[in-house]
Amino acid sequence: MSDRQPANVEEAGYVFVDPSAYADEEYFHRACAMLREQDPVHWVESYGLGFNSFWAITKSADIFDIEARNQIFLSEPRPVLGGAADDERRAKDGDLLRTLIHVDDPEHRDLRGVTSEWF
Repeated sequence: MSDRQPANVEEAGYVFVDPSAYADEEYFHRACAMLREQDPVHWVESYGLGFNSFWAITKSADIFDIEARNQIFLSEPRPVLGGAADDERRAKDGDLLRTLIHVDDPEHRDLRGVTSEWF
């Protein structure tokens, strides 16, 4: 059982890019709870730590709202969180993997149409 606590919301935001946080599930949940309570739409600043800065959205209602507004909130150019080097490679060479979560409309709709009748 872990008693590790984030000192503040800035530290809590790093839970998404700190591999040790994923190994400590209790800490991960405490950090997310702090963010949901104190700063549910939190800017995680990279400070040159090997990833690009990003918004961490921690409340499910906000996530659903964002998902419903897919003309404003796009998947591209960074559909998944990765390192800054991955972002640079993707910008230069394009995505090697293009699945439903990686693309926006109209390509998303076209891909979804391939399998939609199976569901």
